[in-house]
Amino acid sequence: MKMGSDDDKYWFGVDRAGCVAAFRGGRTGAAPRGAFDDEQMISSFGLFRFLSGTGYRCDPVLDFRGSFRPDQETPPGRHALRHRRTTATLGRYHVFVRTLESILSWLHSGEGRAVAGTEGAAAAFAQLSSNVARALYDSHALLGALPRPEVSDPFPADVIASLGVYVYEHLCDGWIAGPYGRIALPDRPIRVTGLPVKVAESPALARFERCDFAETVYFQPCEWTDCSLPGNQYLGSDFSTVRSV
Repeated sequence: MKMGSDDDKYWFGVDRAGCVAAFRGGRTGAAPRGAFDDEQMISSFGLFRFLSGTGYRCDPVLDFRGSFRPDQETPPGRHALRHRRTTATLGRYHVFVRTLESILSWLHSGEGRAVAGTEGAAAAFAQLSSNVARALYDSHALLGALPRPEVSDPFPADVIASLGVYVYEHLCDGWIAGPYGRIALPDRPIRVTGLPVKVAESPALARFERCDFAETVYFQPCEWTDCSLPGNQYLGSDFSTVRSV
């Protein structure tokens, strides 16, 4: 099912512990073969809506390492803040900083909300203003800034994680079928037994019986199972080895 555009499609996987992850592949991310077959594809919007209706909630954690390719600038995302800070707003952003105190004034003003992070402190901004972007660009506290495209999406990454689901996103979109990065994780993940029976038993739900999402920051599905991908090459999870299929 589409969630706004083809770039917003999610496919789903289960690890050896029975934990569930949503993978957003964009335009060029590989997906397990059959994940998007019309007759068996899992409706991401329908699944997220079901989970939100169960009443289960946990604390989402934004993953600093998984949000960026390891070969990106330091701090990652700073360049974009410089070149876009002339616009009124930059849209939805995840921001990573060394200490929460460095962004408290913006959180108190309602421009963003604090979210737990794997490193330093993190915040989610529904609309990052140019003034905040300018201050972040000049700040020594900035660890990284990640634009989030789901401005009109009722289930952005941190909300999905709050439902108990790990969230991965393709990090090489528009170039090659590269690794996915774990951009958000739940502090108390749900298990596959918490899914609707039809989803839990669906052939479109990929099983990764040797994988542990809690320990896996970068994930290349082509290294785990037979996948569909554009072209006949993919970039390994080491971000340097290109392999043919």
